[in-house]
Amino acid sequence: MRYFILLVLAASLFSAERSGPYLGIGYGISLLEDDGYYVAEKPETRTLLRGYAGAYLNEHFSVELDYTHFNAYEGEHSSYGKVEEQFTLLSVAAVAHYPLYNDTLDLFAKFGAGEITWNESGTVNRSSSAAALLVGGGFALRFVEDVSIKIGYDLTSFGLQDVSTTYDMYIQYGYGAVEVQF
Repeated sequence: MRYFILLVLAASLFSAERSGPYLGIGYGISLLEDDGYYVAEKPETRTLLRGYAGAYLNEHFSVELDYTHFNAYEGEHSSYGKVEEQFTLLSVAAVAHYPLYNDTLDLFAKFGAGEITWNESGTVNRSSSAAALLVGGGFALRFVEDVSIKIGYDLTSFGLQDVSTTYDMYIQYGYGAVEVQF
């Protein structure tokens, strides 16, 4: 709820030629970098689903609320044996846009923060959440006035606390999305 309030407040501060809300849904591939958390059978790439809502404040800036679900990673932990990790990210980001070719191609970069939720299953079931930082970029191709195809790459970093050790992890992911502006 606090992310939604932040999004609405930020959107109300600006007005410009290109403004208004948008929704998007995407699919992609992710890779978890574990900082030595796993001792064997390192995680491989996994798919992800993401949904996001945002508001264009003008043609060069938008604010975005994002929910990303990463499908389960499998690995072997030194104390817990074979485990399955599942991550979910809820974030808010500022997105800078650079429109080209009569607003049909849009280059973008984003920076944000959020909360990542971690669920581990195996011999021990446990879960936790942590603050996460997000950077990313990509491009969007606008086919008609209100519909775009977006290709992007994001990197999310976070600390995973395991007993007395914090592992500096990150998930990198590429995705494609369909975005509709209202």
